[in-house]
Amino acid sequence: MKRTKDIEYSADHKKWGSRCGTIIAAFAMILTSSIIIRNGLINTQKNQESVSVKGLAERVVRADSAIWVIPISETGDDLESVKDKIDIDVRKIFAYLKKYDIEDNEIEQDIMRVYDKLAQRFYDEHNKAKRFSIDHQLIIKSSNVEAVHEG
Repeated sequence: MKRTKDIEYSADHKKWGSRCGTIIAAFAMILTSSIIIRNGLINTQKNQESVSVKGLAERVVRADSAIWVIPISETGDDLESVKDKIDIDVRKIFAYLKKYDIEDNEIEQDIMRVYDKLAQRFYDEHNKAKRFSIDHQLIIKSSNVEAVHEG
């Protein structure tokens, strides 16, 4: 009797094992196909975000705004005198731009960057360059393109 039960158990176990293998294979196929479909949809969406243009077309258009960056740089051995030179340059530039109807509210001042050669890690004492250097920028953003162009 035990022998027939063992044989029946083995047959049921083999059926369950083959079913389990089939289920795992089906799950793997579904997972693989869903990854492939997902990647295809993502690539399709990326392609929809771009525009393809073939050929050449040129057209001259009139600008409706202008941006002009004016760099200012001064050097010297006394920090206060270098700062004063920058301030004088800024006032001169403001006066020049007023001649071309560029308003003060259209001019932005960028931060001043101060460089001290003695504070540098590898300073060469034999270098005769000025100790302090200040870099500054004025940024003109205007809708009066002609005035900026003339200036």
